[in-house]
Amino acid sequence: MPLTIVVARGGKGTSRIYEDAGDGYAYRKGESRTIVVEQSDAGVDLRIPANRGFQRIAALEVVGFDAAPREVRIDGKVTTATRFDADTRRLYISLPSETVRRVVFAP
Repeated sequence: MPLTIVVARGGKGTSRIYEDAGDGYAYRKGESRTIVVEQSDAGVDLRIPANRGFQRIAALEVVGFDAAPREVRIDGKVTTATRFDADTRRLYISLPSETVRRVVFAP
């Protein structure tokens, strides 16, 4: 089942998400990965290591928008694979692959 990374808009900071199989001791042999999510005023930077059988990161959800952004760019290219929920103030962005490095929001 694919995963969604959820971030709250409005601050700068870095988070790390640790992922392993969750069953056994393979992590002791390095069978894990740490995803780094860095937020700035302009958007979100993602560092997702190669997927070696882990759940795929399929989306980014950003909480705290007052209105839908005029434009969303993934690695410099405009994307229309977004959905904004005005009631919950959430922007849902489908990621085309785990190689995405930067998501930027234009007000």
